[in-house]
Amino acid sequence: MSSCFSPKNHRLLNKVLEVRVSARLKWSMFHFYSAIIILLLALPSAGAINCPVDEANQNKDVVKIIRKIPDGDERHCTGTLVQGGCYVLTAGHCTKIKGNNDNEPTSEAKAFTIKSGPHSETSLPSVQQVFLHPDYKHASATDVALLKLSKCVGGGLDIDFSAFSSERNITVGGYGVTKLNSFTPQMDRHMGKNKIASFDTEKICLKKVTISDDGKKVLDGDGCEPAGMDSGSAFLMNNKIRGVFNSGTEKWLADGTTLNQGCGVNIRYPSTKAFIESVIGAQSTQPAQDKTVSGSR
Repeated sequence: MSSCFSPKNHRLLNKVLEVRVSARLKWSMFHFYSAIIILLLALPSAGAINCPVDEANQNKDVVKIIRKIPDGDERHCTGTLVQGGCYVLTAGHCTKIKGNNDNEPTSEAKAFTIKSGPHSETSLPSVQQVFLHPDYKHASATDVALLKLSKCVGGGLDIDFSAFSSERNITVGGYGVTKLNSFTPQMDRHMGKNKIASFDTEKICLKKVTISDDGKKVLDGDGCEPAGMDSGSAFLMNNKIRGVFNSGTEKWLADGTTLNQGCGVNIRYPSTKAFIESVIGAQSTQPAQDKTVSGSR
């Protein structure tokens, strides 16, 4: 009688063990990657929470910026028409090809499309030239840019470089996403109120808020929270531009909620103020050589 531990049976037993170990390993890896995927899907996008759609078009100078990138995809940001309607102020990283690297090239003017209206129903004139802060650095006080339109459209908002008073109420928003787990661009302009929590020479930060685990409600206040695709939108105080939204922090808490805070460029930062004035003029935001064209936004 042959032994059950013959070389042949040893080889058979090894194969069985290998199959079992491989199956268990694959099953473990499946659960591991499934957990990672679930974790990633569970991260709130904090998209324009508590910001109603601007159906009345009260913030008509807040516009949607779409830029084509070389692989055929699109990137979406928000911007604001400056007084005179010749330039759109936005975040500097909104002009980069992908927006993630300080050293990557700036997109050409033809890559941009500007939309306006509560539902992006109006196309503005083409972008003629892109002006990026010469000392641009992502999510810093120099993360600003201006897009010059081929024709002025009138209107626009003043840029207020004055020192802050005791006023802390601010209007924020843009065309960012509005639901959990989605960074899919949408066409509606969402705007709402918030408050300035802190500021220094370089940045302005909104108050921190706790967002529900479904990503749809602010639990400890009623402030409008801008989203990732609201990058470049203005911080508005008394209908004047005081800052440009360019970054946010999110802290995921054990109970599933998220502590969120949005921050932006303080346009009083000396080199940023000088850059803006060098492009649009210190005394006037409307270049004399540009002609204004009529049109509703």
